[in-house]
Amino acid sequence: GHTTQKPIKLIEDLILKHSNEDEVILDPFIGSGTTGEACVKTKRNFIGIESDIESIEMCKKRGLNIWRER
Repeated sequence: GHTTQKPIKLIEDLILKHSNEDEVILDPFIGSGTTGEACVKTKRNFIGIESDIESIEMCKKRGLNIWRER
């Protein structure tokens, strides 16, 4: 859990309504990775930006491929 985590079903519905498969979704505050997980499930690519190391670790636990610049 992240302090402002949204239900994955809500994010999936938004992604399906406002994008097409193989498009790229940008989440400038990816937090725990709900948007990234929803993108994977709906066959979208994603770019997530996050500065909090604990949030990045949550994304990794969800199986999201995260790259971190130091």
